[in-house]
Amino acid sequence: MKLFSPWIFAGLVIMNIALLAVIWLGRPAGRPPHGQPFGMGHEGPRLQHYLESKLNFDEKQKQAYETLIHEHRRQIDSLHLAIQEAKKDLYSKGLSQNDSIISQKQNQIANLIAKQEQINFDHFRKVRDKVCNPQQQQELDNMIGEVLEQVSRPPR
Repeated sequence: MKLFSPWIFAGLVIMNIALLAVIWLGRPAGRPPHGQPFGMGHEGPRLQHYLESKLNFDEKQKQAYETLIHEHRRQIDSLHLAIQEAKKDLYSKGLSQNDSIISQKQNQIANLIAKQEQINFDHFRKVRDKVCNPQQQQELDNMIGEVLEQVSRPPR
């Protein structure tokens, strides 16, 4: 006795392949990315407000911080695109690639992610050194773990 017709089975297989492709290759165009680091996505404005209020930035400091945020976002946005392209390249060639090519592409992705973390670290160092006064620097040093926890949470 047939439980599924061949057409239903084929349709389910195609839908599963399409779902896997979306998961592996990235988000569909027009959808916001999830889980982006520091200042990107929905976390950025909330983190900016949090730091400004916790550190009691004056207007001049807020403007300087805003300039650093724009620079940081520009760097991170271009790097995020490079990471997405590297991931697409890894998966678009199929799963039958030889191990050395796979390893090379994974190392490329890892290097881009390491660069992203360096940019994030440098951003907070610039905020500390160029925007904060000595008292605010100490406060930022004390709360940086809390800040990193906020931006490292997985999306809900």
